[in-house]
Amino acid sequence: MDRRTVHRPGGTGNPDRSNIMAMQPTKTDAEVRAAVKAIFGAKNARVTRNGEVHVKGTMPNTNQTGWYLLGFTGQPELDEKIWWEDGSLRTSLAD
Repeated sequence: MDRRTVHRPGGTGNPDRSNIMAMQPTKTDAEVRAAVKAIFGAKNARVTRNGEVHVKGTMPNTNQTGWYLLGFTGQPELDEKIWWEDGSLRTSLAD
């Protein structure tokens, strides 16, 4: 076997693509803005021009209330925090 060759399962020489996640479309800025305002309240949620989503509430890993960065629009991680897999809106982040 040549040193430059990488053995991959399946013997084809192509990368095994069975574990690559399917691209999921992310929510728009307007959808994210409406969702965080519905969960946290209009005065407790901010979405900046550059896509940062800030919310006011009990900050993660503390028992203090304050503003913290929830995530960025366009990232699947934020969508997972706000919506259930079936597309319905979470009622709180503790769910």
